[in-house]
Amino acid sequence: MNSLVPRPVDDPSRRPGNDLARRRPCTGRVLASLVCLGLLATTTPLEAARKVHLAPTNQGDGSGRDAANARRFDGNDLNYRLFADASDPVIELRFAPGTYSLTTFLFVGGGGRAADYVVRMIGDGVRPEEVVLRNDKPFVAGVQDRMVRFQDLRRVEVENLTFDGNWDEKMRLAGHPALAAGYKNQPVSITARTGRIRRVIVRNIGSIGFVPQTRFDNSAGVESFPLAVGTVDVGQEPEGGDPRPWVVEDCEVHNFHAEFGGYGTMIMAGAGNIADRTPAWATTDANRRLMLIRRCLVRGTPTGAGVIALGSAGCSPGEIDGGRVTFTDNLVLNASMGFNTDCGRLTNLDFTNSLFLDIWIGGNVNAGFAGMMQRYHFSGNSIRFGLRRGYPLYTRLRWNGPQATSEPTFVLGRTETNELAGLFIGSPSEVRFSGNWFTTRAPLAQGLESLPAEFQIGRKLSQQDMPWTTHFTDATDFDGSGNGISRGP
Repeated sequence: MNSLVPRPVDDPSRRPGNDLARRRPCTGRVLASLVCLGLLATTTPLEAARKVHLAPTNQGDGSGRDAANARRFDGNDLNYRLFADASDPVIELRFAPGTYSLTTFLFVGGGGRAADYVVRMIGDGVRPEEVVLRNDKPFVAGVQDRMVRFQDLRRVEVENLTFDGNWDEKMRLAGHPALAAGYKNQPVSITARTGRIRRVIVRNIGSIGFVPQTRFDNSAGVESFPLAVGTVDVGQEPEGGDPRPWVVEDCEVHNFHAEFGGYGTMIMAGAGNIADRTPAWATTDANRRLMLIRRCLVRGTPTGAGVIALGSAGCSPGEIDGGRVTFTDNLVLNASMGFNTDCGRLTNLDFTNSLFLDIWIGGNVNAGFAGMMQRYHFSGNSIRFGLRRGYPLYTRLRWNGPQATSEPTFVLGRTETNELAGLFIGSPSEVRFSGNWFTTRAPLAQGLESLPAEFQIGRKLSQQDMPWTTHFTDATDFDGSGNGISRGP
């Protein structure tokens, strides 16, 4: 049998000590692997497909030729037989309603004919909750616990499914979150030339920080990426009637668990511009957008702590810049940040017409030098700031500008109070931050939540906010006009 797929090495080998993510504070570090797609091509769409019907147990003769004879779902069967069959690079998996126990992560790509492969995973239920893939893999501390990793493919389509990280069972197996430092439950990681993820739910997920966190650990902590998609701009056009080469729409991410300072970016998307691979015309087209994230729902933790709703980044080797994503018509509830962009050189990003309820920070355009991040469009959004909250830290040090100080009590954790702001501003250029509305909730009767909900529409960052950056420059060509404040309750 001709095998496309090398034997998957499961996540224990990807421990935080060896993870690129631990080298420096960078929300986008996951895209260092997500958009380094050396094998993507511009081949003609392949229409023929092997269609295999799956069910939690065999139906009929178990051949998978139709729903009445559905094949029993088994992760190893998919990895080493169905995905590894190079006779036809297009495969469509149809999932009958039910709960599917996943005991090994699904993997295809990373070499060989990966650039020819088209994978479709379609749930046949009426609603995505009717077809559930549940993470029943053995628990291992300190790993990136994925359910699906499709790497460097031609196209991926995932529709009408639920990916359940099974967090409570993972913690039961761990014994206690403190015994699972560095663990990231992040079900979906996909890179492809084009793709569509529609009506997909990702739930029961989380990330666990280190106690205590030291100066030798990544000061940004332990971040997971429950739904992450990436591509490289090779001049591709939309397929299958989609408005962009990549579309994520009508999806939901919820029930994220932030333990001991762990946190996550719920939906991460980015398209890389790679030297010698991206056409010259695409590198200079300021209107080009490869990815569209729309009508998605992110429901965070009750206080919002540890939840970044949306993000993009560019950190790949040889990458000129990243970005090229439109986030629009989304709903975010209970998050510490609406969107975050703090890694790599990013361009052409839109955050528009969305509703952010009970959040701390609307967005972060975090760049240490001029030109690093440019052509941002943040407009038409409505933001209701949440209450003043105390959130826990478990680091042995506190930054004061470029200096780090420590106290004996830090090792036990401490509480700090959040701030409220519409936009954190580093040193970007060509930013349109306009036409947004801001309001607050009425303070509660006691505790930190009784503090006035004072906020800044925009706050300029300094070296004290990012002590690892040698200098900051002023933002240039920044339009902050037309924003308004609604009267709170």
